[in-house]
Amino acid sequence: MKKFLLFTMITVFAFSSTVCALDLDVLANIGANSAKFYLPVTTDIDFLFSFNSTVPYPGLKSSNSKEIDLSFLLGARTDIPFLGKTDIYISCSKWKGSINNNSGNTPGSALRLDSLVIAKNWMYRLTDRVNIGFSAILATFMLEDTSVVNILPSVSPAISCSIDIF
Repeated sequence: MKKFLLFTMITVFAFSSTVCALDLDVLANIGANSAKFYLPVTTDIDFLFSFNSTVPYPGLKSSNSKEIDLSFLLGARTDIPFLGKTDIYISCSKWKGSINNNSGNTPGSALRLDSLVIAKNWMYRLTDRVNIGFSAILATFMLEDTSVVNILPSVSPAISCSIDIF
């Protein structure tokens, strides 16, 4: 068994150019409250995820929420004809409390599927691991209780970095 493990380790080190335990890219829109994480799956597809949460503070008298508010993104960055590398992801949320009740959420609401988003990032190399540029949401398809499509709802400056942990 030891010989097999040693052979496997030598083979991996010999035939791979870069070996790391975690290789991901992080993109943050300047002025946004969350970041997107890209984890490579294949050479052409990256898994995209992001999360954002609001934790109630018991000392705040104006807060009537006793539950953690949560929103997250799940999707992929892949090559699309005419657009190049493009993000396609769904936005899900679970909100409780009166802050977000204008969007139709009721207190104690269940997890809901909000929208399907197509986004594009134009990044320019600042250093070997840091990029700056722009991020644009090209289209947002609202999925729950409405048939609304927003075309180019936002363009914002962005910064991204590569993280390689061995």
